[in-house]
Amino acid sequence: MKGLLANVLIAIGGAFLLLQAQDLLNSKYIINFLNQNLVSLLIALLAINSASLGIVLSKIRELIDEEKGNGDFSKTKNEMLFSIKEQIVLIFLSLILLMLNDSKWGASHPEYKPAMEMAVITCFTYAMLILFDSARSIFVVLSFKK
Repeated sequence: MKGLLANVLIAIGGAFLLLQAQDLLNSKYIINFLNQNLVSLLIALLAINSASLGIVLSKIRELIDEEKGNGDFSKTKNEMLFSIKEQIVLIFLSLILLMLNDSKWGASHPEYKPAMEMAVITCFTYAMLILFDSARSIFVVLSFKK
């Protein structure tokens, strides 16, 4: 739970910095790009992470078999499942945020636009953190020495 909170705060901080950089440069590139591509990116990242986790699980299975089934990786498996669930939640949350942002309600409430943009960018930065965590797990498992 502590790791989840830390990741959320890091994602919010990263989104804030990106939003400030975008405003400083008087650009709308990031938010326009994410409005058009965020859901596709999140689905692609889910596929990449699922494949990566498959590699990690295969290596873990190999390690368990070499140790004659004495390894307990249930916590690792639960964390992997949690990361998949996080990504699915991000996809649905992004869909909701993008629909709200593009709706008549969003147009009639411009005071919420910065918060909506911040939330959309936060979904993206959080997905990048999940991708980083998955990539790191691959290197940890592949560099494991008996």
